[in-house]
Amino acid sequence: MKIDTFLNGKSLLLSLEKNFYNLVFLDINMANMDGVSVGKKMTELKNCPDIIFVSSNSDRVFDTFAVSPFGFVRKDNFLKDI
Repeated sequence: MKIDTFLNGKSLLLSLEKNFYNLVFLDINMANMDGVSVGKKMTELKNCPDIIFVSSNSDRVFDTFAVSPFGFVRKDNFLKDI
């Protein structure tokens, strides 16, 4: 198993052009491009990985529905939600 980390959505999207991932944990609050926007771009890919959104803002869960995520994990309940 290989785990990659990215500091922003743009670098993740660039990596997805060359690499396949089974699952992506995607933070909603990111600089420059929020996680929901990154998730929408990911769904345009031929082999879009499953997406689990991670956030401390539970009120944003409904924003993620546009991406049809595999799940949503609250940071303050990470172990319980995962």
